[in-house]
Amino acid sequence: MHWATCLILLSAAVFAQEPAPKTLLQQASEAYRDATSLCDAGRFLEAEPVFQRALAAHRLLAEGNQSYIMAELHNLGVIARKRGDFVQSLDLLNQSLAISRKQNAIRASANTLIELANTYRAMDKPYDADPLVREAITLSEQIVPPDYQVYATACNTYGALHIRLQDVEGATRWFQRALDAARKLPSTQPELEASVMANLATSEFAGGHNDQSLELFRQAIAMQEKYLGPSHPKLAETLTSYSSVLRRLRFKQEAAKANRRAVQIRNSLVAPKPYIQ
Repeated sequence: MHWATCLILLSAAVFAQEPAPKTLLQQASEAYRDATSLCDAGRFLEAEPVFQRALAAHRLLAEGNQSYIMAELHNLGVIARKRGDFVQSLDLLNQSLAISRKQNAIRASANTLIELANTYRAMDKPYDADPLVREAITLSEQIVPPDYQVYATACNTYGALHIRLQDVEGATRWFQRALDAARKLPSTQPELEASVMANLATSEFAGGHNDQSLELFRQAIAMQEKYLGPSHPKLAETLTSYSSVLRRLRFKQEAAKANRRAVQIRNSLVAPKPYIQ
């Protein structure tokens, strides 16, 4: 057989093995949904390669998939931060932000600015994080109709930044704004309210309001147990903070009990479901 004919047949065989555009789109969409579900369950290590597959598939498709690419870069940037790769986190999040700005996607830009700020917070660079959070808050206020989830998340992040800067009064003020906004969300979305409540509990304790702090912690824990389940990593985070406050208030038995629960949850997530705290 002529060599050119062999090349043509070989190329045809390889091409025939490649998925058709529709099949590739289905694979990408399914991978994105699966990865998102894993993240919702706190299983970030498992989600990362699935998001990477979705991203690779969407990049092979037409330009119309930029919104998916933007979201996948965003999520991979968050996961990179959780496993401690801050340089990669900043790179991926900035790529996502560039797409959202180009598309004038205000909501997506605000969310990515929040995560960029969180990465800088993790790097102990609060002054780099500050303008990013403030821009996110400004953008979230421009969304019509109001998106209380984005606004609450931005305010919550700014409260955490004020805690890092040892501005307890400022932190409490921003956490309260976040909580007010979170409570305007549908009753089917209580996760953010519980997280903000736990953060507000921490700032109330720092401000010397011990009884109010403990009550907020108990409400947050009850809400997370009800809506997230008894083995969710976010519940472990809240229990750890609650245990720390109890210990400082010399409620040693309650502190030990809360800490044991947090450790049990984390251990249950080590295998076979890896989790990055």
